[in-house]
Amino acid sequence: MSLLTGTPTEVVLSLINQQNTLPVPITEENLYFGAARFAPDGVTTILPVTAQLGGQYEGYANLTYKRLNLSQIYDVAPIISDVGGPTLYSMLDIVNRNLGMNFTQNDVTDTNVAYVGAGEQVNITVAALPGSVGYAGSFFFRFIRLRVTFSVAVKNTELNALVYPGHPDVTDSKVNVSMMMWDHDFSADLTSLKLNGNTWASQTAVANLMKDFGINDWPAPAVNGVTDYATSNYPGSNTNFQRVTVQKLVNGSTYAGDALFHYNLS
Repeated sequence: MSLLTGTPTEVVLSLINQQNTLPVPITEENLYFGAARFAPDGVTTILPVTAQLGGQYEGYANLTYKRLNLSQIYDVAPIISDVGGPTLYSMLDIVNRNLGMNFTQNDVTDTNVAYVGAGEQVNITVAALPGSVGYAGSFFFRFIRLRVTFSVAVKNTELNALVYPGHPDVTDSKVNVSMMMWDHDFSADLTSLKLNGNTWASQTAVANLMKDFGINDWPAPAVNGVTDYATSNYPGSNTNFQRVTVQKLVNGSTYAGDALFHYNLS
């Protein structure tokens, strides 16, 4: 669980809205944060904010509050064992997950750890940027670099075959009719593709069209087995065309799948 409910910027915005009666909620879209700095007491933070141009507000204000002091968070240096990354910035998600923080690149300085090899360890200092909205000070954690052996991590090396979506079972050894027809333009064949409800007006006309694909035994559709769609409404269709008429669950001697008759209206 994170020590903060969001990033420091999100938390400060939430506090502004909670503690003030505002006509319009303050967001990152209508408020610009300057660089935070310490007041003369060395404890209180002064955060200048300015209304974004063209927004609901104008002018500026100085917010005062106390930032989290990283030097006082951990009594004992935390330990993180992970594959990690080459820099602190590249592994902030790992640090946040392990330490319950919400660091961003706007909060802390970066550190190079690319030189740390497998099984090696190093102390990484996390130092707040001077202008960080939410943090001040610094701390360090011990980082132990893990290297995972690929053969250990990938235990299942027998993968399923790569198949086109909706491809018939590979044991059928049948041509996928959806793939076969996917880029064919039937715009000149709309007379043959006329529907009578959810079936072909002329089964013979459609069967003759399929002879161009070397198919001489095109089956009649199942009951309510043919439907016309805008291609944007039919997943897997070719959206280079406007519409597609689909004869579903075709199963022939050497082919199977959903037949896609793509066409344009003009």
